[in-house]
Amino acid sequence: MPIQHRVIFDTDIGTDVDDILALAFLLGSPEITVEGVTTVYGDVGLRARMVLKLLQLRGVEGIPVHIGVSQ
Repeated sequence: MPIQHRVIFDTDIGTDVDDILALAFLLGSPEITVEGVTTVYGDVGLRARMVLKLLQLRGVEGIPVHIGVSQ
């Protein structure tokens, strides 16, 4: 049985493509449970909405998304 890793993903999603790909990878990995997401830097509200949209598109529910600091 593989080890299950619990992850909180801290992101500046939307700046470039790396974070959206990383989150998509985490969500698709059977060995990883995403426990929450925090958005940081710049327009953190917009970044949180981007995360929520990705979660919606993937059909994922129950992962809390929190707005962090903007600078």
